[in-house]
Amino acid sequence: MFIYLFALFMIAFGGVVTTAYAVHPHKARKVYCLLVFLMLALIAGLRGTHVGADTNVYVQTYRSIAHLSFNSSRYEKGYLLLLKNLYALTHSTDPRILLIVSSFFFVGMVSLFIYRYAKIPAVSFLLYIALQDYFNGMNTMRQQFAVSITILAMMILFSRKEEDTTWQRRYKLIIPALLIILARYFHSSALVMFIPYIMIIRGENAFSKGPVYAHDHVRKILGLAAFGFMIHSLVVKIVTMIIPVYATYINSVWGNANYFGSALNTAIPLTLLLFCSRILGDKPLNREEQNAMILCGFEIVFFVLSMRMEFWNRLAQYFSIYLYGLFVPNTLVKIPNDYDRWGMNTVIVIMAILSMLVVLLLRPEWTKVVPYTLGI
Repeated sequence: MFIYLFALFMIAFGGVVTTAYAVHPHKARKVYCLLVFLMLALIAGLRGTHVGADTNVYVQTYRSIAHLSFNSSRYEKGYLLLLKNLYALTHSTDPRILLIVSSFFFVGMVSLFIYRYAKIPAVSFLLYIALQDYFNGMNTMRQQFAVSITILAMMILFSRKEEDTTWQRRYKLIIPALLIILARYFHSSALVMFIPYIMIIRGENAFSKGPVYAHDHVRKILGLAAFGFMIHSLVVKIVTMIIPVYATYINSVWGNANYFGSALNTAIPLTLLLFCSRILGDKPLNREEQNAMILCGFEIVFFVLSMRMEFWNRLAQYFSIYLYGLFVPNTLVKIPNDYDRWGMNTVIVIMAILSMLVVLLLRPEWTKVVPYTLGI
């Protein structure tokens, strides 16, 4: 666990130095995000094959990829095609190749998002680890490829502007949809991103009709979460009708409820959402804030549903980056007093780190990222 605490310390120390002493803030921000990316990608990429709940399974698949048939594998074709191309390029089944490439891709996409959108990158990177999204990249490789592709899709969708030409606006609608379809070939759960995709587009149309407030979104999120919890059985039936393969999850370990873990997972984003909505107060949301609240809302809804069936945790993973990489840091920066702002940043980060320690110390089997060892 020491290596994770060391990474947290270096991120915090670098964030303070970058903020307080940088002569050229934009250049310092770029260098800082690049160095954090390299550090986190190397830690994940050089890990041993036992670090991460499913790492060994993916390693064994890659070792046998030369003889693996697309039709005989339960994995999506996009993921298998990636492995076969990786093997064709390197002529090696050394699993370190897969771990390094995947880690650089996952961490790289998160780092790019934080660099582009987070107004306090240090807070975002600290929460990336402390809220355990970093560890998800070591646990669920196929899904993390899908998550990373959908992050790129959302970045393109976010880049839509009023002054864009008609062709540019159409391009920024079509490409994200195609990327979500591509992500589906790494993990079929990526199709869930079409729901916020449609809502963000509809939200942009509704945005011009009148102001939108944070408390309105909070009420909708809480209402949807409570309603989904009550009609959970119906929700499961609808999902399995649309995607029949998910019926296998009901009778698997993913069909069970993890009450302690789900409650903890729900409490953290819900607390942050309520706290940040208080900071926003009665001021109308801008488009970035509205989009962030839509995406954060889905994370909370799926975590609440996971109290009934643990499978929903997998869907929540698609939305966590928009909480720590967009909504929280960009809301905290609105606190006018410097001491209050940095005080709240510190409190939130410390509380998140404590929650991480609770999991890693008391429930290490959830992630299996401790103890950490190098795979070289």
